[in-house]
Amino acid sequence: SLHGHRYYEIYLMELASKQMVRLTHHAGFDGLPAFDRSGKKLLWTSKRSSDNTCQLFMADFEMPEILK
Repeated sequence: SLHGHRYYEIYLMELASKQMVRLTHHAGFDGLPAFDRSGKKLLWTSKRSSDNTCQLFMADFEMPEILK
């Protein structure tokens, strides 16, 4: 983890250039990412609640311009 073992974030990397783009920005855990079958949605777990329990998050996904 680039941010220590308590603060995982999700990055996308273009393999040929090794360029990385950070996809999540949170001071707690963001991890275990998965795409839906279409590749248009990203699902991940995060501890963003006040009681520090894990929730599932899903968001529309578009390839960042820098990696197109």
